[in-house]
Amino acid sequence: MENFEKKVVLITGGGTGIGKATASAFIAKGATVVITGRRQAVLEQTTRELGAQSYACLLYTSPSPR
Repeated sequence: MENFEKKVVLITGGGTGIGKATASAFIAKGATVVITGRRQAVLEQTTRELGAQSYACLLYTSPSPR
């Protein structure tokens, strides 16, 4: 993987699993990472674990009308 310094990477579903591992790999290569997801607590925990080069963006989903 190339050097990603001064690059911003957006990862959907980055709070857990493959998305979280991908975020970690990009950070290791110098990127700033923005992760998105539906669960605020998970995103907050993951950004704490990933460190200063990560940011979270909560995706709002409205309930389906019945």
